[in-house]
Amino acid sequence: MDTIFPQMKDMLSFFFFLKDQPNITVTNEEMHVLVEYYSMLFRKAAHADNFYKKEICQGIILSLFYEFYNLYRHKTPHIDVTENRKEEVFEQFLRVLSETFRKERSVNYYANKLFLTSKHLSRVVKEISGKTAGEWIDDFVILEAKALLRSSERSIQEISEALHFANQSFFGKYFKHHTGMSPKEYRRQ
Repeated sequence: MDTIFPQMKDMLSFFFFLKDQPNITVTNEEMHVLVEYYSMLFRKAAHADNFYKKEICQGIILSLFYEFYNLYRHKTPHIDVTENRKEEVFEQFLRVLSETFRKERSVNYYANKLFLTSKHLSRVVKEISGKTAGEWIDDFVILEAKALLRSSERSIQEISEALHFANQSFFGKYFKHHTGMSPKEYRRQ
């Protein structure tokens, strides 16, 4: 598994919706179901000796997400998830990014995929999120690199290849530039 949550592209619309519609009323029964997921997640995360702890926790988090999503869909079916064009562009950018960040780190690539200029994409992304498109790309790559360094037995060379860096040295410089430490130092923490 090369990513923390491979279903992330399916979740983006929901997160944009939550940004503007953060409250719904839930019944005691619905709250009980959500609390059960949280309790189970907490219990499973506390077991250090479970070989599949990460995968189990991912499954619980994903299930919890879908429970939330189901509640929102049933309680607010009339609300359009994407309210305006800029948010739609940002959402599309994140979807393409979540699918291709391991191979592509150029803002121009993402702009071309969305039939926009790099300048327009960068302006919209910055306006909606407060971060540039380049920062989003770097954040995705670094988050994935950190996850792979912490949770896999892959060598740094293998991680470098999985993220499509030209070589391990370039990956190391990129990682150090963004985190202040080498991949090896990060893994040892």
